Amino acid sequence: MKKVNKYTRVVNLLTIICIILLLSQHSFAQDDGARAYWNARAGTNVISFQYLPLNIGASGSQAFAPGQYIYPNSDIDVNVFIGTWAHHMTLFNRPSALAVNIIGGSVDANFNTRVSTDSIPLGMSPGTALSQSSSGFSDPNMQLVVNLFGTPPLKSGVDLLNYEPTWSLDIAAMLAFPIGEYQNEKLVNIALNRWYGRIAFPFKY
Repeated sequence: MKKVNKYTRVVNLLTIICIILLLSQHSFAQDDGARAYWNARAGTNVISFQYLPLNIGASGSQAFAPGQYIYPNSDIDVNVFIGTWAHHMTLFNRPSALAVNIIGGSVDANFNTRVSTDSIPLGMSPGTALSQSSSGFSDPNMQLVVNLFGTPPLKSGVDLLNYEPTWSLDIAAMLAFPIGEYQNEKLVNIALNRWYGRIAFPFKY
């Protein structure tokens, strides 16, 4: 009976995934990934480094918001380094983690303004080319993740050894600090010069 229930759950899961994929559309995104939400024993500290080389061809305007001055034949090269320190703990009797991300790198952009006049930023004329770059530290951010259900408190090595992962739902709150490299006179900057954040509900199995 248990085997039948197990296979039924797997079939149901695969059916749901297929339906979601059939109804979905193309998306373009980069994010911290599922590993950022793995649960660990309370008191564990994790240090990680990432290098993200991104070559963005913006000729189809797919990678940015429509109102952000995206031109045909644009080319953007981004090299980003991310250093992360995460501390796992128990908060509200739930597995939790506090992470701090330090971000830096460079961005090089080449634009061609052969577009309609109303899409050109102030100070530029149609048909001109623009090449700008920015490098340094971007805006650092801090994220708190608290498990809502699916994972018991992992206060000891015994708890971790006895833990069998299953469906798990977290709540994550992130806040970025506007202290990165930014110059008002430039269109291309490695930082955003504004406070921003997000609230997410990572759901994993």
